[in-house]
Amino acid sequence: MKNLIEIKNLNKKYPVKSEFSGRSKDFIYAVNDVSLTVKEGEILGLVGESGCGKSTFLKLLLRFYPVQSGSVRLYGRELNEYSLMQLRNMITYVPQESYLFEGTIRENIEYGWNKAGSPDMDMIVRAAKQAYADEFISELPDGYDTRLTAGGMNLSGGQRQRIAIARAMLKDSPVILMDEPSSALDTHSENVFLKALDSPMKDKTVIMVSHRMTGVERFDRVVRL
Repeated sequence: MKNLIEIKNLNKKYPVKSEFSGRSKDFIYAVNDVSLTVKEGEILGLVGESGCGKSTFLKLLLRFYPVQSGSVRLYGRELNEYSLMQLRNMITYVPQESYLFEGTIRENIEYGWNKAGSPDMDMIVRAAKQAYADEFISELPDGYDTRLTAGGMNLSGGQRQRIAIARAMLKDSPVILMDEPSSALDTHSENVFLKALDSPMKDKTVIMVSHRMTGVERFDRVVRL
């Protein structure tokens, strides 16, 4: 497998304000001198204690933050050589708390579509099945036409997350970044969801942040920050 992501001496620091003046006096590192290579098709687990920089690391790859020092290359090119649209079409991001919009479940999954035209129903259902969301959606009175309130608050946390993961599956980008994607799932649902690593993601490069070591056997490699 060839290298897909190459990270060298990556840093991200935040100013710390003085207790007395309120002015920036010093800095604290969220990501400190990280070097890492991720191969194409690899499923990488990223673990570490709270506050060690795991989420910040993912956001640096998405250019939510600028790279202050060090280098991040994707397909051999520096991140800033891509437009934001190019970069984010190549990367799917599943945050720890995904937001759902007011509208139907189908519309919420469709938000992941980044190609011309619109996805057909078969594609939406396939994405939901990959996220293990189709079963509970099909049991709802209106199925995929079930209307959600803002934030999807008429669903459980685990159901909301599975719809967000279905959205990511529909996008079908070569790189997937997941920040604690199963944090809102119970143990059974988490085990079911982790099966998604076995098939639909087999041809993708995945970096998954986790506090827990559940499903570690499905990672090709685990890196601790």
